[in-house]
Amino acid sequence: MIRLLALLRTERGWMLLATVLGLATILSGVGLLMTSAFLIARAALRPSIAEIQVAVTGVRFFGISRGIFRYLERLVSHEVTFRLLTRLRVWFFRAVEPLAPARLAGTRSGDLLARVVADVESLEHVYARLLAPPAVALLTALLCAWFFGRWDARLAWALFGALFAGGVVLPLVMQAAGKRIGARLVIVRAELSVAAVDGVQGLADLLIYGRAAAQQEKLGALNREWTHLQRRLTSLNGLGEALLGLCQAAAVVALFALAAPQVTRGALDGIMLAVFTLGVLACFESVAPLPQAFQNWGQQRQATQRVFAVADVAPAVPAPLRPQPLPETHDLTLDDISFRYAPEEDCVLRHFSLQIPAGARVAIVGPSGSGKSTLAQLLVRFWDVTAGAIRLGGCDLRELEPHALPRVITMVPQQPWLMGATLRENLRLAKPDAHDTELLGALAAVKLERFVDSLPEKLGTWLGDQGLQLSGGQRRRLALAQALLRATPVVVFDEPTADLDPATEREIMDLIWSLDAARTVIVITHRPIALDRASQIVRLG
Repeated sequence: MIRLLALLRTERGWMLLATVLGLATILSGVGLLMTSAFLIARAALRPSIAEIQVAVTGVRFFGISRGIFRYLERLVSHEVTFRLLTRLRVWFFRAVEPLAPARLAGTRSGDLLARVVADVESLEHVYARLLAPPAVALLTALLCAWFFGRWDARLAWALFGALFAGGVVLPLVMQAAGKRIGARLVIVRAELSVAAVDGVQGLADLLIYGRAAAQQEKLGALNREWTHLQRRLTSLNGLGEALLGLCQAAAVVALFALAAPQVTRGALDGIMLAVFTLGVLACFESVAPLPQAFQNWGQQRQATQRVFAVADVAPAVPAPLRPQPLPETHDLTLDDISFRYAPEEDCVLRHFSLQIPAGARVAIVGPSGSGKSTLAQLLVRFWDVTAGAIRLGGCDLRELEPHALPRVITMVPQQPWLMGATLRENLRLAKPDAHDTELLGALAAVKLERFVDSLPEKLGTWLGDQGLQLSGGQRRRLALAQALLRATPVVVFDEPTADLDPATEREIMDLIWSLDAARTVIVITHRPIALDRASQIVRLG
């Protein structure tokens, strides 16, 4: 939690302002009830208007100021919350982005989604529920105790003790009672997200193998457990409110026990008994949020641990301390490289060397499992080699800034990923400032112009999640169009014709080999088809 607070320190000015406004709101409420009690009790004795004029003015002042301060407090508190949420989301994305894809390969997409969305959103309540309420309650307790102490120190200690019981002891008890429930709630929420994402993404396979009902039952079981945990937290919240009301009633009883004898002796004006009673009730508004806030501590803590568990993972491709500029030449040299995914695993590539001049047409072939896709990922530095070096223009890839390499090398993966967006938006991932004319030109180059003309909204047509409305050949052609728009000096194709029919396969290969002659083209495939145009063929395995 200390690390989380360190992330939020940039907003301390806003947080301080929100705390001051919260305190002003509570004190205005205390002042309103106490002044109103004095006015009503005094007016019952039918005094002259001059004797209650100050009280009338006070009621007006506190009534108006309370509304104003409450509005400003809500306004500033929401501003703080949204600022913190924005900062947390940006920080988490910056922490996760260097981990992709190597370090996130073993993370389930549903679980990562739960961390990015639900867990981060849980942390937005850190200020509103865990930081501001205790600060406001403490300041309110001290000021109210000081005020009551001006008449009788015992009244001050009684009020402070009741506020301590309702604002410290009761929240700690609620925190202990809700710790495990809140932690389990976060875990179940993540499991529910995983099951939901897996069920949607694998729905076709579930239907084919008749496992849709089993997946539905799994979702139902997780949802029932999540609902049960929510009900338990709600029950604890109700119990906390009841116990807080009991502390409030105890404070009133203690007040009467201490003040009533003084009224009887004439040491205290009877009107002040009504003032003190409503003042005590008003003071408890400051500690009312604390039991629920601390009850959710387990949930907040578990969410924090889950977020930092991902953010603390070391990237597989660390940035160099002194990054070198991109070289002017783009020849590639694989110098006696070896690679293994983990120290305890066997080498996927062992003592492999290769020279690729700029503008070459290279085909790397071999059976499945020979390390072809691994080699593609090493070329774009998704992983770093275990031994040896890969050099671009004579410069080791490990000495380049990781974000600079995509300006030189583009990889078209075996399974092109298309966003749940329009055709135009998917193409502009490769070139954000491209005009429609340029996009249509790229589509025409990959023989998709007729397909685009048949679409109801042309470039604005929605492609569906992962481009499921397209065929396999259309998705690969679209990925090729993205590579054309990207226009990097080096393009790596990983299994560009997998799962395609022979006619489409040859068309795709012809399009690949016909790229600009100045660009280096590396095709990694296990199918030796249309490789006659390659200037160099390398066999693995």
